[in-house]
Amino acid sequence: MRVSRYVCLRLVVNWKVYCFESSFMNHTLAARSAIGFRRAGVYALVFAVVWLLVVVAQATEPLFASVWLWPLDAVLAGLLVRYRLAIQPVLCWLLIGAALVLGAYSWDGSLNEAATFAVGHGLPIWVAWSVLMRADVLDGLRKPESTVRVLIAGLVAALVGVVVALMLNPSQWGMEPLSRGTFNAFLGQWLGYCVLLPVILLLPGSRDRRLRSRFVLPTLSRAGALLMPVVVLCLGLILYFTLRGPGGVAFLIPGLIYGVFVYQLATTVRMSLIAVMVAILGPGRLGLFVDGTWPLGWEGSWPMASLQIGLLLSVAMPLLLSSLLAARNDLIAALNVALDHDDLTDALSRSAFVRGTQEYLQQLPAAKHGNALMMLDIDHFKALNDNHGHAAGDIVLREFARVIKATIRPGDLFGRLGGEEFGVVLPNTSVQDSLVAAERLRRAVESIRLYYDSDEPLQISVSIGVVHTSQAPRATLDELIEIADEAMYEAKRGGRNRVRLSQGRLRS
Repeated sequence: MRVSRYVCLRLVVNWKVYCFESSFMNHTLAARSAIGFRRAGVYALVFAVVWLLVVVAQATEPLFASVWLWPLDAVLAGLLVRYRLAIQPVLCWLLIGAALVLGAYSWDGSLNEAATFAVGHGLPIWVAWSVLMRADVLDGLRKPESTVRVLIAGLVAALVGVVVALMLNPSQWGMEPLSRGTFNAFLGQWLGYCVLLPVILLLPGSRDRRLRSRFVLPTLSRAGALLMPVVVLCLGLILYFTLRGPGGVAFLIPGLIYGVFVYQLATTVRMSLIAVMVAILGPGRLGLFVDGTWPLGWEGSWPMASLQIGLLLSVAMPLLLSSLLAARNDLIAALNVALDHDDLTDALSRSAFVRGTQEYLQQLPAAKHGNALMMLDIDHFKALNDNHGHAAGDIVLREFARVIKATIRPGDLFGRLGGEEFGVVLPNTSVQDSLVAAERLRRAVESIRLYYDSDEPLQISVSIGVVHTSQAPRATLDELIEIADEAMYEAKRGGRNRVRLSQGRLRS
C-alpha cells in the first residue's frame, strides 16, 4: 500500500515538474521569438535607412558638386552615433556595407562601381563613428572638448575618404595627389562633417529624459530680440550674393556670432546649417551666375578652397563659442546650486530659502488660498549627538531631509535654517490643508528607523509650528518666521512630536 502511494506521489510530482518546465520553456521560447522579431526589425530598419540615404545622396549630388560636398557620410556617421543600436556591431556594419552596395547599384547598375562606392564611403563613415564613440559627445555638445572631438572626427574622416578615393580611383573628379582638386575634395568633405554632424548629434533621442519647458508666446520686445540674429544673418547673405567673391563668407559671421548669444546651442547649430546651405546652393539657384559661369575671379580651384575654408570657419567659430558659453552657463548653474543648497542635507540654504519665500509672499496676484510657513525642529537632537556622536547626527539630518523632500510637493520650499532647525513653505495652501500636510510630515519622520552603532534603531521625531498668512496678513517674513518659531516651541512644551498652529501673535 505504501509503495502504491509512493508511486502515485512520484507520478504527481513528476507531472507537475513536467508542466512547469514545459510552461517555462514555452515562455522562454516566446520571449526569445519576440526579441528575435525586434532585432530583425532593427536590422531591416538600418538597411532601409542606409539604402534610402544612398539613393537620396546620389540624386542630390549635382546640388553639392560645386563645392565638392557629399552629405551622406556625415549623416550616416551622425545617425549611428546619435541612435546607438543594441545590435552586434559586426552585423550592423555588414548591413551598412550591403545597403551601400545595393543603393549604388540600384542607381548606376554597375556592381564594380557599387563595390568601390561602398568601400570609398564605408571606411570614412566607420572612422568618424570610431572617433566619436570613444568619447561622450551626446552631452548636447555642452563641453568644448566634445565640440573639438566632432571637428577632429570630421577632419580624420575627410582625410581617409580622400585617400581611399585616390587609391580606388585616382582619376575620380580629376584628382591627383597634392592637386588643387584633391584639396577641394578634402575641404568639401570636412565641411560636410562640420555642418551636419552637430545637427545630427543634437537631434532628440528616445532615451532622452530632459525636462522640456512649456512653450510660451514671447512678448513683442522679446520676439524682436529673438529675430535680430536672423535679420543680421539675412543681411549678410544679401551682401554675400551681391558682392560675390570668396571673401563674402565673412558677411555671414556677424549674424551667426550674434545668434550664439541669443539662442541655445541646438538653435545656433541649425542656424549655421541653414546659412551654409543657402550660401552653397543659393547663387546658382537664384541666377546670380552670369550665363551659368562662375563670377569673375572664381574660375580656379584656389578661390573655391578659399570659399570652403571661409564656410568651415563660419561653422566652427560659432559652434566652439556656443559650446564655451554652454559650459560656462552650466558651471555657473552648478555653483548657484552649491551656494543655494546645504552641502549636508541638500536642502535650501537659509538665504535661498528666505529669497524663495519672499518671492511667494510678494507674488502678484496673491495666492488664492494664501501661503503656509512651517518651522521644524528635530526633538532631542543634542542628546542624540552626545550619545551616538556627530557622525550619527549627520546621518539623521540627511535621512530627515530626504524624507521631508520626498513628502512635500514639487513646488514647496524646504530649507535648513540652522543646526537641526528647518523651514517649509507651502504656497497656495489653506490653513486646514497646511495642518494636514504638517501632520503627514510628522508621521513620516516618526517612521524613520536608522541603525548606526547598535541593534536598536535610532528613532527621531519632529515638532512643527505652522503659521498661515491669513493669520497675520501684514506680517513681514521675519515676523512670520518668529510666529511659526513660537508655535514650534509650544509644540515642544506640549510634549514634542506634535503639530501646533500659531495664533498669529509674536513672542512677547
